[in-house]
Amino acid sequence: MSAVTVKRRGRKPVCPRELVEKMYELHCCCGLSYQKIADRLKTEGVPMPLGGLQWMKSAVVRIMESTYGREIGVELGLLDVDAEAQRPRSTQSTGCPAG
Repeated sequence: MSAVTVKRRGRKPVCPRELVEKMYELHCCCGLSYQKIADRLKTEGVPMPLGGLQWMKSAVVRIMESTYGREIGVELGLLDVDAEAQRPRSTQSTGCPAG
């Protein structure tokens, strides 16, 4: 019996998975707001996935709350599978591994 491949509907994600994981780490583990995440990405010179001019809060929200972003949040254990419009929950600890 062969493995079943789940085909993703819609367009292909343009944001690298590592970037979404970093956003979740900054938001949930370090307690940064969406605006602070955008500011940090801008400061670090991280390019926008679609070549935009600069990071803005709305871009971070759009990526993290997209179907793709939510799937990664569930895989990381930061979102519940059954939640429809759930925002990432904070798991802020004593230190932020993101620096």
